[in-house]
Amino acid sequence: MQNRIKDLREDHDLTQQQIASAIGITQRKYSYLETGTQPLTDELLVRLAAYCGVGIDYLLMQTGRPDRYERQPRPSSKKGRAARTRRPALVLPDEAHTSLLK
Repeated sequence: MQNRIKDLREDHDLTQQQIASAIGITQRKYSYLETGTQPLTDELLVRLAAYCGVGIDYLLMQTGRPDRYERQPRPSSKKGRAARTRRPALVLPDEAHTSLLK
């Protein structure tokens, strides 16, 4: 993951200080993250991905595609979907209901 972070920075012609300032950490902390000396926290991972315009899975090397996944809108109508039927609620006899409440 460290190489991917460094490669992204270099691809954008940015310094460690520029990225560190943008995501709210010191240059030294960023250097530690880039070299793997310190682990990348979830919060910093999200900030870094947002700043670089890539998906978190790309930073974690789970994909080779840097683009973020966009959530697809759900269809507004239920056409093509099987209609769901609701089951009737379970009705208990009065004596069973009373014994459950005790």
